[in-house]
Amino acid sequence: MEINRNQFFSSKWVLKGHPYTKRDDVISIVYNLLFLMDPTNSWFEKYMQVPYKETIKFKLQATSDDLCGGERCGCLKEVYKEAYSYALNEEPNYGKMIHILKKELMLIHCVPDRIFSFL
Repeated sequence: MEINRNQFFSSKWVLKGHPYTKRDDVISIVYNLLFLMDPTNSWFEKYMQVPYKETIKFKLQATSDDLCGGERCGCLKEVYKEAYSYALNEEPNYGKMIHILKKELMLIHCVPDRIFSFL
């Protein structure tokens, strides 16, 4: 299978060769948010040091604790778990994910304001 996306932000399902679905879009968004919130996250640093041929294996072994550890990314742990809980062709519950994200952001004192009005 050819991956025409960055495997760094691709879901584990796509890396395993499953068809790309809406669920994978949500998972990719979570990886992007994780990276934007903390590009120095230790998991990302380790990932970048792994030889290219081993990166998929390394990513497939990652857990929510590996990716969402630390102060900055901890708020995305529940969103990450929710994104990976969907079956292959299951429609993601965007409302639930937005609710989880807002709740978690408020816990770290990132109070929703106009920036979150699109949610």
